[in-house]
This record gives sequence, C-alpha cells and structure tokens, in this order.
Amino acid sequence: MIAPAAENKSPDVRIGLLWHSLNSDNLGVTALTFSQIALLEHAAKEVKKSIEFRILHWKDIGPAQSTQQNVLDCRFSSKQLISPSGLATSIRPCDFILDISAGDSFADI
Repeated sequence: MIAPAAENKSPDVRIGLLWHSLNSDNLGVTALTFSQIALLEHAAKEVKKSIEFRILHWKDIGPAQSTQQNVLDCRFSSKQLISPSGLATSIRPCDFILDISAGDSFADI
C-alpha cells in the first residue's frame, strides 16, 4: 500500500472509481474495487507517485470496508446526482475516472 500524501500535500494523482463500492451486497463489485485499488497502488508505487482514490457510488447499506487514509468514500442518492454539490463536485478534482457501472459481469452468466 502506498502511504497517503502528507497532510498538507496533495496527492500526485487522484483517481475516481465510479460506481465501485467498498460494501456492496454484490461481493463481486466489492472484490473488483479492492482489486483495482491494489493494482493502481502497485503501478503508482513503481513510478513513485502518491495516489488518492474517490469511491463514487450509490448509498449502500453498511459501513465502508476500507480504513486506508488515501480512500475517500463518496456516496450518492439519486437526488444528489443532479445536485451541484453531488457527483460533479466529487469528480471534478479527479485526474482519471474508472467506471465499472456497479457490475461484475458474473451476474449475467
């Protein structure tokens, strides 16, 4: 795991993980989220960059399962998606957005 950026220092890269989840009832989505975080942290470590993640998703039941300081849990209701302080505000500071659309494809098989 990459150490979080110093308190007064911004991370080198901010990545938004759109429709990912840290506590989905669909364990495949949660597994994909943690897997993508691990892969991206590994890549960032190789190029010596600090990284911050914004998990952008629907309000799921239960607490987030990550205690990493470089992971922000941004939850939205459908009403907040169109609000000026909703999704757009959380996406704006991101350098990259990865979208899995809250699916792991295994449900279709």
